[in-house]
Amino acid sequence: GNINYQVALIEDITEQLESEKQRDILVKNLEKSNKELNDYAHIVSHDLKSPLRSMNALITWLKEDYAEILDESAKDSLNMLLKKVDKMDHLIAGILKYSSIGQTEESKNTIALQEVVTDIIDVIHIPNHIKVNITTSLPTVKGNKFRLQQLFQNLISNAVKYNDKEQGTVKISCKDDQQFWLFS
Repeated sequence: GNINYQVALIEDITEQLESEKQRDILVKNLEKSNKELNDYAHIVSHDLKSPLRSMNALITWLKEDYAEILDESAKDSLNMLLKKVDKMDHLIAGILKYSSIGQTEESKNTIALQEVVTDIIDVIHIPNHIKVNITTSLPTVKGNKFRLQQLFQNLISNAVKYNDKEQGTVKISCKDDQQFWLFS
């Protein structure tokens, strides 16, 4: 009986060591993946920021060089372009921040969804035959701003993209359902 007990104990210890070794390998792989994701996000965001800076400079030069020629409508359009470039810059910064290791600890922030959704509507391309309206005031919630931004941007973009009406309307609303917010 005593030998069987020792064999079982050795098998148990061997199994535990094997399990710890596998866990260490998984942790190392995860750390490597996180680093690669972080590096990739930095490269991509840098690659995106460069043309955005160029666009900003070109629009600013156009505004200055043709100040006397441009009418108010053209000036407004250029200013809108500058705003969209700025918002894209903020979105890229959000991607960078989100991809950074250690982001998960600080991911619960207070987010004004009214502002987030309004910004998204300003940034995405909405064809002239489609209107996007926020029909109720949207709440302030706790969460990860980047993920919520991503979620609403995907939903709104899809609603616009797959709207086959001659004159389409996308309505965004929210109601308090006591235990959760119900968005539609």
